[in-house]
Amino acid sequence: MIESTYIRLSKAAEMLGADADTLLIAATESRIRLHWLLNQMVMAEYGFHDDINDPQADEPPSHWVIEDLSIKHFMYIPLGISEAAELLKGETTTARASNLSEQEGPNGSYWIPQAGWAIEGGGLSESDLHVTRDAVFVKRADIERILKRGETPAAGTIAELPSSPGREHVSDKLALMNQAAARFWTNVDRKDRGTHPTNAKVSAWLEKQGFSSTLANSASSIIRPEWVPTGRKPEE
Repeated sequence: MIESTYIRLSKAAEMLGADADTLLIAATESRIRLHWLLNQMVMAEYGFHDDINDPQADEPPSHWVIEDLSIKHFMYIPLGISEAAELLKGETTTARASNLSEQEGPNGSYWIPQAGWAIEGGGLSESDLHVTRDAVFVKRADIERILKRGETPAAGTIAELPSSPGREHVSDKLALMNQAAARFWTNVDRKDRGTHPTNAKVSAWLEKQGFSSTLANSASSIIRPEWVPTGRKPEE
């Protein structure tokens, strides 16, 4: 017998003696968490919101603390409340992918798309974010929990995921530099200089993204990790 972690929306509704619309309504009422299938490599930030206590402020300000930045494969993405509502009105919606995971870890950390990545031309196109009802799933554990309790979860039971931090302060070129850093340096072997990209290779990629030759050369040097040895690679 094979059991999956996620159950397609239509099958989940059948298991709960309901229909797809009922589960979508429950999601808009924060009674159940739905997920949609992305199945893509995405450059993402893993971190958490950190509140800064300021007695003079009406509301405590917060900032986004990054714990990790990498290109990762993301399969099932939490469906937002408003996105569930949009699927109620029609058969499809365009997901915002503002959160790539539910909260996890001691600080309530979660994954969000890196600035400049989840946009047309930046890694995820609008077609990638196209969600149909057939691409919506429910966690098997959530279904079993409802069946065990024999009652519908109360409204507001499922907290909406925190909104991703604003990206207005991040320029397109900074976002591209972050992409280049992840693209060329994430999977290299520190001890094997043969796996290290040259500045020329990184600069060539940046120029294809619209950087001038001078700016690309400067950027490739800036994103080069400090642990990379200086000087020419040894001859084979």
